[in-house]
Amino acid sequence: MIKTVGLHIPHKGILEILLNYSGVRVDGEVVFFSEHLVEYALEKSNYKLPDMLLDRYFISSGAHQDTINDLNSGELKPSILSDLKVMTKLCDSVGITGSAPVRSMDVLTHMQEILMYKVLWEVIRGKRSLFIVT
Repeated sequence: MIKTVGLHIPHKGILEILLNYSGVRVDGEVVFFSEHLVEYALEKSNYKLPDMLLDRYFISSGAHQDTINDLNSGELKPSILSDLKVMTKLCDSVGITGSAPVRSMDVLTHMQEILMYKVLWEVIRGKRSLFIVT
């Protein structure tokens, strides 16, 4: 996915650094990483998933995502509460666990984390799930 969709990085300094790396393509604020570079990074990482997560997909940084590709237009936009609800339901329906998939940028900052807990609780209530908020 990071090879075809890319990663939105709205930071001029980081984008300038990434321009000098082989296997990285920068298009505006979207960065694409080659499959070889991603595989190399994964091989070098020492992060081991707990055994209970080996048979499922796991989101480890979703709670820090403040943008989303609009499902109708495909345009990148700030994520809002309805996106948090829809993406949480989508992740839960296909067995993806981890942190909340996006943040709600349409609410006050101090409410964002509270809403992540609230939405995750409402969506997964009564289910044995491993969703967490980070």
